[in-house]
Amino acid sequence: MRTYLYLSFSIVFVCFIWSCNPNKTNQVEAETNSVREFLEISKEQAKILGLEFDHLKNIKLTSGIRVNGYFATPPENTAFISSNVSGKVLRVDYQKGEKVRKGSEVVCIESIEFLEIQRDYIATKSSLKYMEDEYERQKKLADQNVNARKVFLRAERDFLESKAKLESLKKKLEILRVNTENLENGNLLSNLSIKSPIEGYISEVNTITGETVDTEKILIKVVNPEHMHVEFDVFEKDILNVHIGQQVEFSIPNAPEFK
Repeated sequence: MRTYLYLSFSIVFVCFIWSCNPNKTNQVEAETNSVREFLEISKEQAKILGLEFDHLKNIKLTSGIRVNGYFATPPENTAFISSNVSGKVLRVDYQKGEKVRKGSEVVCIESIEFLEIQRDYIATKSSLKYMEDEYERQKKLADQNVNARKVFLRAERDFLESKAKLESLKKKLEILRVNTENLENGNLLSNLSIKSPIEGYISEVNTITGETVDTEKILIKVVNPEHMHVEFDVFEKDILNVHIGQQVEFSIPNAPEFK
């Protein structure tokens, strides 16, 4: 019973002391809130940290946008070189990265199709003279009502068809860079020299010696970097933030440290 009275008395005494100091909590909170909200740095520390002091200035803050892009050249500065006839590659004259001049041979091809075009041109040109003479003869006879009209029409058809065929073969040979005057002397070519249409650097070599190629295969790619530029893809939501004269900073994935 005495123990119980002693504990009760102690509890009452503690409560009495606490009630006599009602500002205890406020004092703790005041001391906590009075902690300084700035950092003091000495001159030596500022020097070590590399801090610089300056006057307050009005600076216009700008925001940038992040986009992806790629290097590109104008269409006239890029050439995809292929063969206009099928055949076998005899030699490749350039390697990737080498400079090439306009009109220089880059690939040489041996082609049966190329030979056949030349042969057809010579044969058609030879027969065209006969058909033209026959056409003129049948025309005169038809005007004199000596022969049937259908005979003249057949001669006219043959002559016009041969004339059109010869013109078509001539255009093909011009595309293949063949001088038709040399063919008339019987000088046929078995090898086709493929030349670069522009000056630049070899960026792709997609063939090897001995390979059989067709007209759809890209053999060589030539790029002239004289007017190379960077093209960016900008999202529609960012397009209003792009203006003429803005500074652009870009980097490439393989060397992000260079900007």
